[in-house]
Amino acid sequence: MPNKKKDKQFFSLAGIDWSDDASIDAAAAAIWGVMNAQREEEMKNENTKEKEPTIELTGKYTQAVAYANRHHKKQTRKGKEVPYISHLLAVSALILEAGGDQDQAIGGLLHDVAEDCGGEKRLAEIKERFGERVEAIVRGCSDSITNDPTQKADWDVRKREYLKHLASASADVLIVSAADKLHNSRDTLTDINRDGIETLDRFNGKAEGTVAYYTALWVTLSQAGAPILLTTPLHDIAQHMVNALHPDKEYDIDELVTQREITKRLL
Repeated sequence: MPNKKKDKQFFSLAGIDWSDDASIDAAAAAIWGVMNAQREEEMKNENTKEKEPTIELTGKYTQAVAYANRHHKKQTRKGKEVPYISHLLAVSALILEAGGDQDQAIGGLLHDVAEDCGGEKRLAEIKERFGERVEAIVRGCSDSITNDPTQKADWDVRKREYLKHLASASADVLIVSAADKLHNSRDTLTDINRDGIETLDRFNGKAEGTVAYYTALWVTLSQAGAPILLTTPLHDIAQHMVNALHPDKEYDIDELVTQREITKRLL
């Protein structure tokens, strides 16, 4: 009958001449080979296991998608025919990819509802339907809350105040804001690469203001502690924008003097 205890033993010390270095080295190499093979097999088994998601999205999330679509369904991306909901879905996805939870992902879906679709009335609805935490995220990500979007304050004023707000914002607001700005900046950089820096003139801040804003956003969000998975690509995009606006200057946005020069409009 097989010795089960012996079968489970993966190496033996028998036969080693403890007075012979070569014998000891050979035994050690054999043991290491067995242990390494065992570890490789364990890793192989781990890699073949089906991974579990870090969070589970519930019906609350699908309700938020429908709510966002209902309020933004007649809106498009600025100067384009692309449905605005595409931006909201992308922001929500970036939040999940950066380790965000369901409420934060819902905040990404709804972050523009109050600012662009009804102000305090929308915030009251969001609080009732999705909870105080989501309402706080949406409020914290809005640079203007008014019932009439055409009555917003001047662009420079709003952006300056929003940057000050972000400097001490909650982790919930930081992850949603960073995802929002990252997706917007990616879309904007694509337009710059295709159509030139002049394409930024369609924005209220024009080219200079838009580049200043994204540079200031990277600085502020990074210093405030937004997820590095979002701020690192935002840094790279801001640098590309600065290069496009100032092709004859070797600006480096990692340098404090450059940050101040580029963002002075919003200081």
